[in-house]
Amino acid sequence: MRQNRPSAKGSFMVSQLPRLILSRSNLIEAMRKLLTLVIPTYNMEALLPRCLDSLIIEKELLEKLEIIVVNDGSNDSSSVIAYRYQEKYPGVFKVIDKENGNYGSCVNRGLTEATGLYFKILDSDDWFDTGGLTAALKYIGSAIEYPDIIFTKREEVYSDGGKGNVTGNVAEDLYLKRLDLDNFDFIARNYAHLLVMHCMMTKTSILKENNYHQQEGISYTDTEFAYFTIKFCKTFVFLDYTLYYYCLGREGQTVDMKSKLKNTPSMYAVATRLLNDYNYDGYKLGKPHRSNLYSTAFNLFQMYDYVMLVLKKSLSKNEKEEFNYYIELLYAELIKDRDVRHKLNFVHGKVNLLGLYRKTGIRINSLYKHIQKIK
Repeated sequence: MRQNRPSAKGSFMVSQLPRLILSRSNLIEAMRKLLTLVIPTYNMEALLPRCLDSLIIEKELLEKLEIIVVNDGSNDSSSVIAYRYQEKYPGVFKVIDKENGNYGSCVNRGLTEATGLYFKILDSDDWFDTGGLTAALKYIGSAIEYPDIIFTKREEVYSDGGKGNVTGNVAEDLYLKRLDLDNFDFIARNYAHLLVMHCMMTKTSILKENNYHQQEGISYTDTEFAYFTIKFCKTFVFLDYTLYYYCLGREGQTVDMKSKLKNTPSMYAVATRLLNDYNYDGYKLGKPHRSNLYSTAFNLFQMYDYVMLVLKKSLSKNEKEEFNYYIELLYAELIKDRDVRHKLNFVHGKVNLLGLYRKTGIRINSLYKHIQKIK
């Protein structure tokens, strides 16, 4: 019988084949984009360069980025500015021009195009910390296992140059530790402020496999990104890096009170979508995971209640009916789940719901019964 002989120089034996395949697989993975950034853009010619400049890092890591600027029908030079970056950094920047469809339509289009391992949204009036971006990419590139969510810090910066809160500080022993949403309660740890779009990057494959999409034609859909990221995902890590600079104080922002008063239909659409989804699907999750999911929408619920209180009796009949429906959804959940009842004060702050009823004239079915049960 013929004996196996050592292979000639320059050839390989069959026993080497699995190693060769693994090596080739690793090579393909090494060539993959680590992070897709989607930047929704509408008439941001004055601020877009600051946003895009903050993403220019060392060449080797820059090539691991996929930056998709989605121009939402701007009528200024936003598109022209974005194309300059695409021409200067081919293979990194990509510009998509589309008809105006508001924020959610930009995120949806960007996700369709995304090829990166992780997916993150960056608003065009905000920007990144270059050092934080470098550190985050190095972490992803060296990770042995990829968590479903990566949390990084967000710092508030006002348009006049002042600085606000830093979101994302956690206990030192939690950084870089692989954690699980099934047994980590953000509310109990006092980390609910981290459950916002600005602090999250999500595995692209998870979003695509679950057919994630944001509502289009309305505002405040960044809350949907946080909610469904928590719903779909399980594992996560905290990184001790400031990545996102969140600009506040700019006139026309959706967080400006004038915008809030005009955009109650958007708040209603997002709040009711999330409450309907939670009431239908939330109880399939374990208690901490369910708590984390509910926590993602706290700020929006609080904001909506405050705005409706400010508007008082100027609400139309339809707006009162919508708010009535929203309140019933919210309180049905709080009553059904004893574990989340304590969150009432956290969500609503010092809003007196009985006073809200009196001032708005909104007849909320069984409101008194709801209040008594919660108390």
